Amino acid sequence: MQVAQLAACGVVVVEDMTDVMSSALIAAHRSTLAATDDDLAEAERMLMAIRPHVRVINADEFDDEVAEGRACVVLGYSGDLARARAVAAESGRIVEYVIPSEGAVRWVDVMAIPANAPHPRNAHKLINHLLKPEVIAKISNALRYANTNVESTAMLDESLRADRSVFPDASVAARLVDAPVLPNERRAQWRAIWDRFTAKPAKAEPAATTTRSE
Repeated sequence: MQVAQLAACGVVVVEDMTDVMSSALIAAHRSTLAATDDDLAEAERMLMAIRPHVRVINADEFDDEVAEGRACVVLGYSGDLARARAVAAESGRIVEYVIPSEGAVRWVDVMAIPANAPHPRNAHKLINHLLKPEVIAKISNALRYANTNVESTAMLDESLRADRSVFPDASVAARLVDAPVLPNERRAQWRAIWDRFTAKPAKAEPAATTTRSE
């Protein structure tokens, strides 16, 4: 199905340059970690082709769009969309999370202490507390994201442990790739493409429709 055919019911993209552009590279079967100028040109071509049909590019509310029925397709983060799926289910709507056959970006969460932090020992204490199995399990159960403490796994909700969008099997995990860490010059090149993508597009032509008489 073409994006134009979904425009009427709502297409939403998360406001995340690295993830969205990496997703375009993956869809084009290009490298995310060593993208060439030609690779980036192809990624831009793909993004600009769908841009007239994207209704919202949003960092904070993309999951609400699908949970509340204002969008029928969303490119976004797995945990946020898992929560959207649960919210939608309360109203009888079905939301499915799909990792494309071409692959997707592997997410990584980081807790970091700035080099000039005034109280680094307190920061270490906070991190140590958050990583306690019983604490991080509660966080995972609420946010629907996996965590790095294997001892917490038994404390996770059964529905979370069984969710393949959170804990993908080996075949799916093999299709996941890391987002790139971009040097300044390359980041500027990505940013220029991203700015063109997020700029307000020209009005799209309505998607073609067909009617059927009984």
